[in-house]
Amino acid sequence: MITRKTKVEWESKEIVYLQRRNLARQINIQLLNPINPLIMKRITCFTFTLLLLAIILKAEDLSKPRSWTSTAGTTLEASVEGIDLKAGTVKLKSTDGRALNIAIELLVQADRDLLKKWHDANTPEKPDAKETKKTGTKKPTKGSQDLSKPRKWTSTAGSQIEASVLGIDLNAGTVNLKTVDGRDLNIALRLLEQADRDLLKKWHTAKIAKEQGTGAVTKATADRLSVFSDGKWKGYNSIYEGPMYDAVLNTKGTLIIYPKDDKGERIGKHLTAALHCYYTEKNIGRHSHRKIVSIEESPKPVHSQRPIQVRLKGKFDDNVAFDVEFDCEDDKVSVEGGIKDPPGIKFPSRYHSRIHMPAIYNPGPDDNPDEIKGKFANYNISVRSDDGTEIHPYHIPLKSKKQVKDIRIKGPWGTKQLRIETPGIKNRETKETDYGTFWVYSSNPAYRGYYMMRSGTSGYRKGRVTLHLKDK
Repeated sequence: MITRKTKVEWESKEIVYLQRRNLARQINIQLLNPINPLIMKRITCFTFTLLLLAIILKAEDLSKPRSWTSTAGTTLEASVEGIDLKAGTVKLKSTDGRALNIAIELLVQADRDLLKKWHDANTPEKPDAKETKKTGTKKPTKGSQDLSKPRKWTSTAGSQIEASVLGIDLNAGTVNLKTVDGRDLNIALRLLEQADRDLLKKWHTAKIAKEQGTGAVTKATADRLSVFSDGKWKGYNSIYEGPMYDAVLNTKGTLIIYPKDDKGERIGKHLTAALHCYYTEKNIGRHSHRKIVSIEESPKPVHSQRPIQVRLKGKFDDNVAFDVEFDCEDDKVSVEGGIKDPPGIKFPSRYHSRIHMPAIYNPGPDDNPDEIKGKFANYNISVRSDDGTEIHPYHIPLKSKKQVKDIRIKGPWGTKQLRIETPGIKNRETKETDYGTFWVYSSNPAYRGYYMMRSGTSGYRKGRVTLHLKDK
């Protein structure tokens, strides 16, 4: 029998059931329509607000004056010139032209946050490690700042000087500076503040590491020597650093010589030493050079401060064999070479073992002869042969001369004089003593270049040409 009480209970349960079913339907509607119009409207408003805020923050140009507030409540109208987050300072320029360095912590939090956001937005992102490896771009290293450009240096007493670095002598504990007004100063490192001393030490260490390189070398080819691929001696096979000169052998087998002064610094114009081969087409009288086409074995790249000897063997064009030797000693450097033609060669070869002085001046059409004469007033060449000694000013036209024993050069090396010697050797055909040849192109003045050479034919005894760098 259904009582009234039982009926009420059933009705109550049915109401609860209907309520739960309606709720489930509402939930399903939300799941089937993830973006409810009302929710979408709220999201849109919120997103627009964020975008507007980002645009406002990004659009604010702090390089233009604005009002900055300190934690003490004072304000300053100024523009931002730079931020140093490590030092915790901001560089401001006030509207009245004053440059101020202010600690960021002295500003109110809102201004500090604004500065940080502005700094992050205007600082280039660091390259990704993978991208750096892919492109081969090296990240800058500490101490890589270019101190050859002027900067401010601060002493322990607080005084400042704007200067660039010419060199550092850690043994003497000094730094050589050049001020912006042209003065050269040697300053004890201990007189500089610690930050500047640390910067100099890092820069010097980075400079030495860059000069030394990794020791990596290139692979030799048929007609090119193996050379260092990085560092100070990049592009050279053999390097001699001596007290009176540096000498470097390039990938083509030419030795380049750099004279030095008493302090060990390079001075004046360089010279070169090499073996050359040529032939003459008798029917037309034309001289043609033979190029090196192969080198038997490339010497292993070497850097030395002790005397070295380098010997090269190989072939010129038309299968002409060559053999050349370079000797680098403390006060002199020499070259000696020879060639061997193959049987039946059409045009017989000749060789030159020579030391060449390149041109140091190329006059223009409007140059005044008197000005040129004055420019080289202290330069001359002394040519010694069996006929005696002739002294020629550097500015007058010269003629080539054979059977020259040596020449003495007073040229672009300060007070230092150089001497190039070609010692005599017995000629197997004439039985006489042969010396070298002083050669000048087309009767040019000495400032247009010249060389001392030893010349010979195939199989002829090799002759030495020696450059002396010690005054005697």
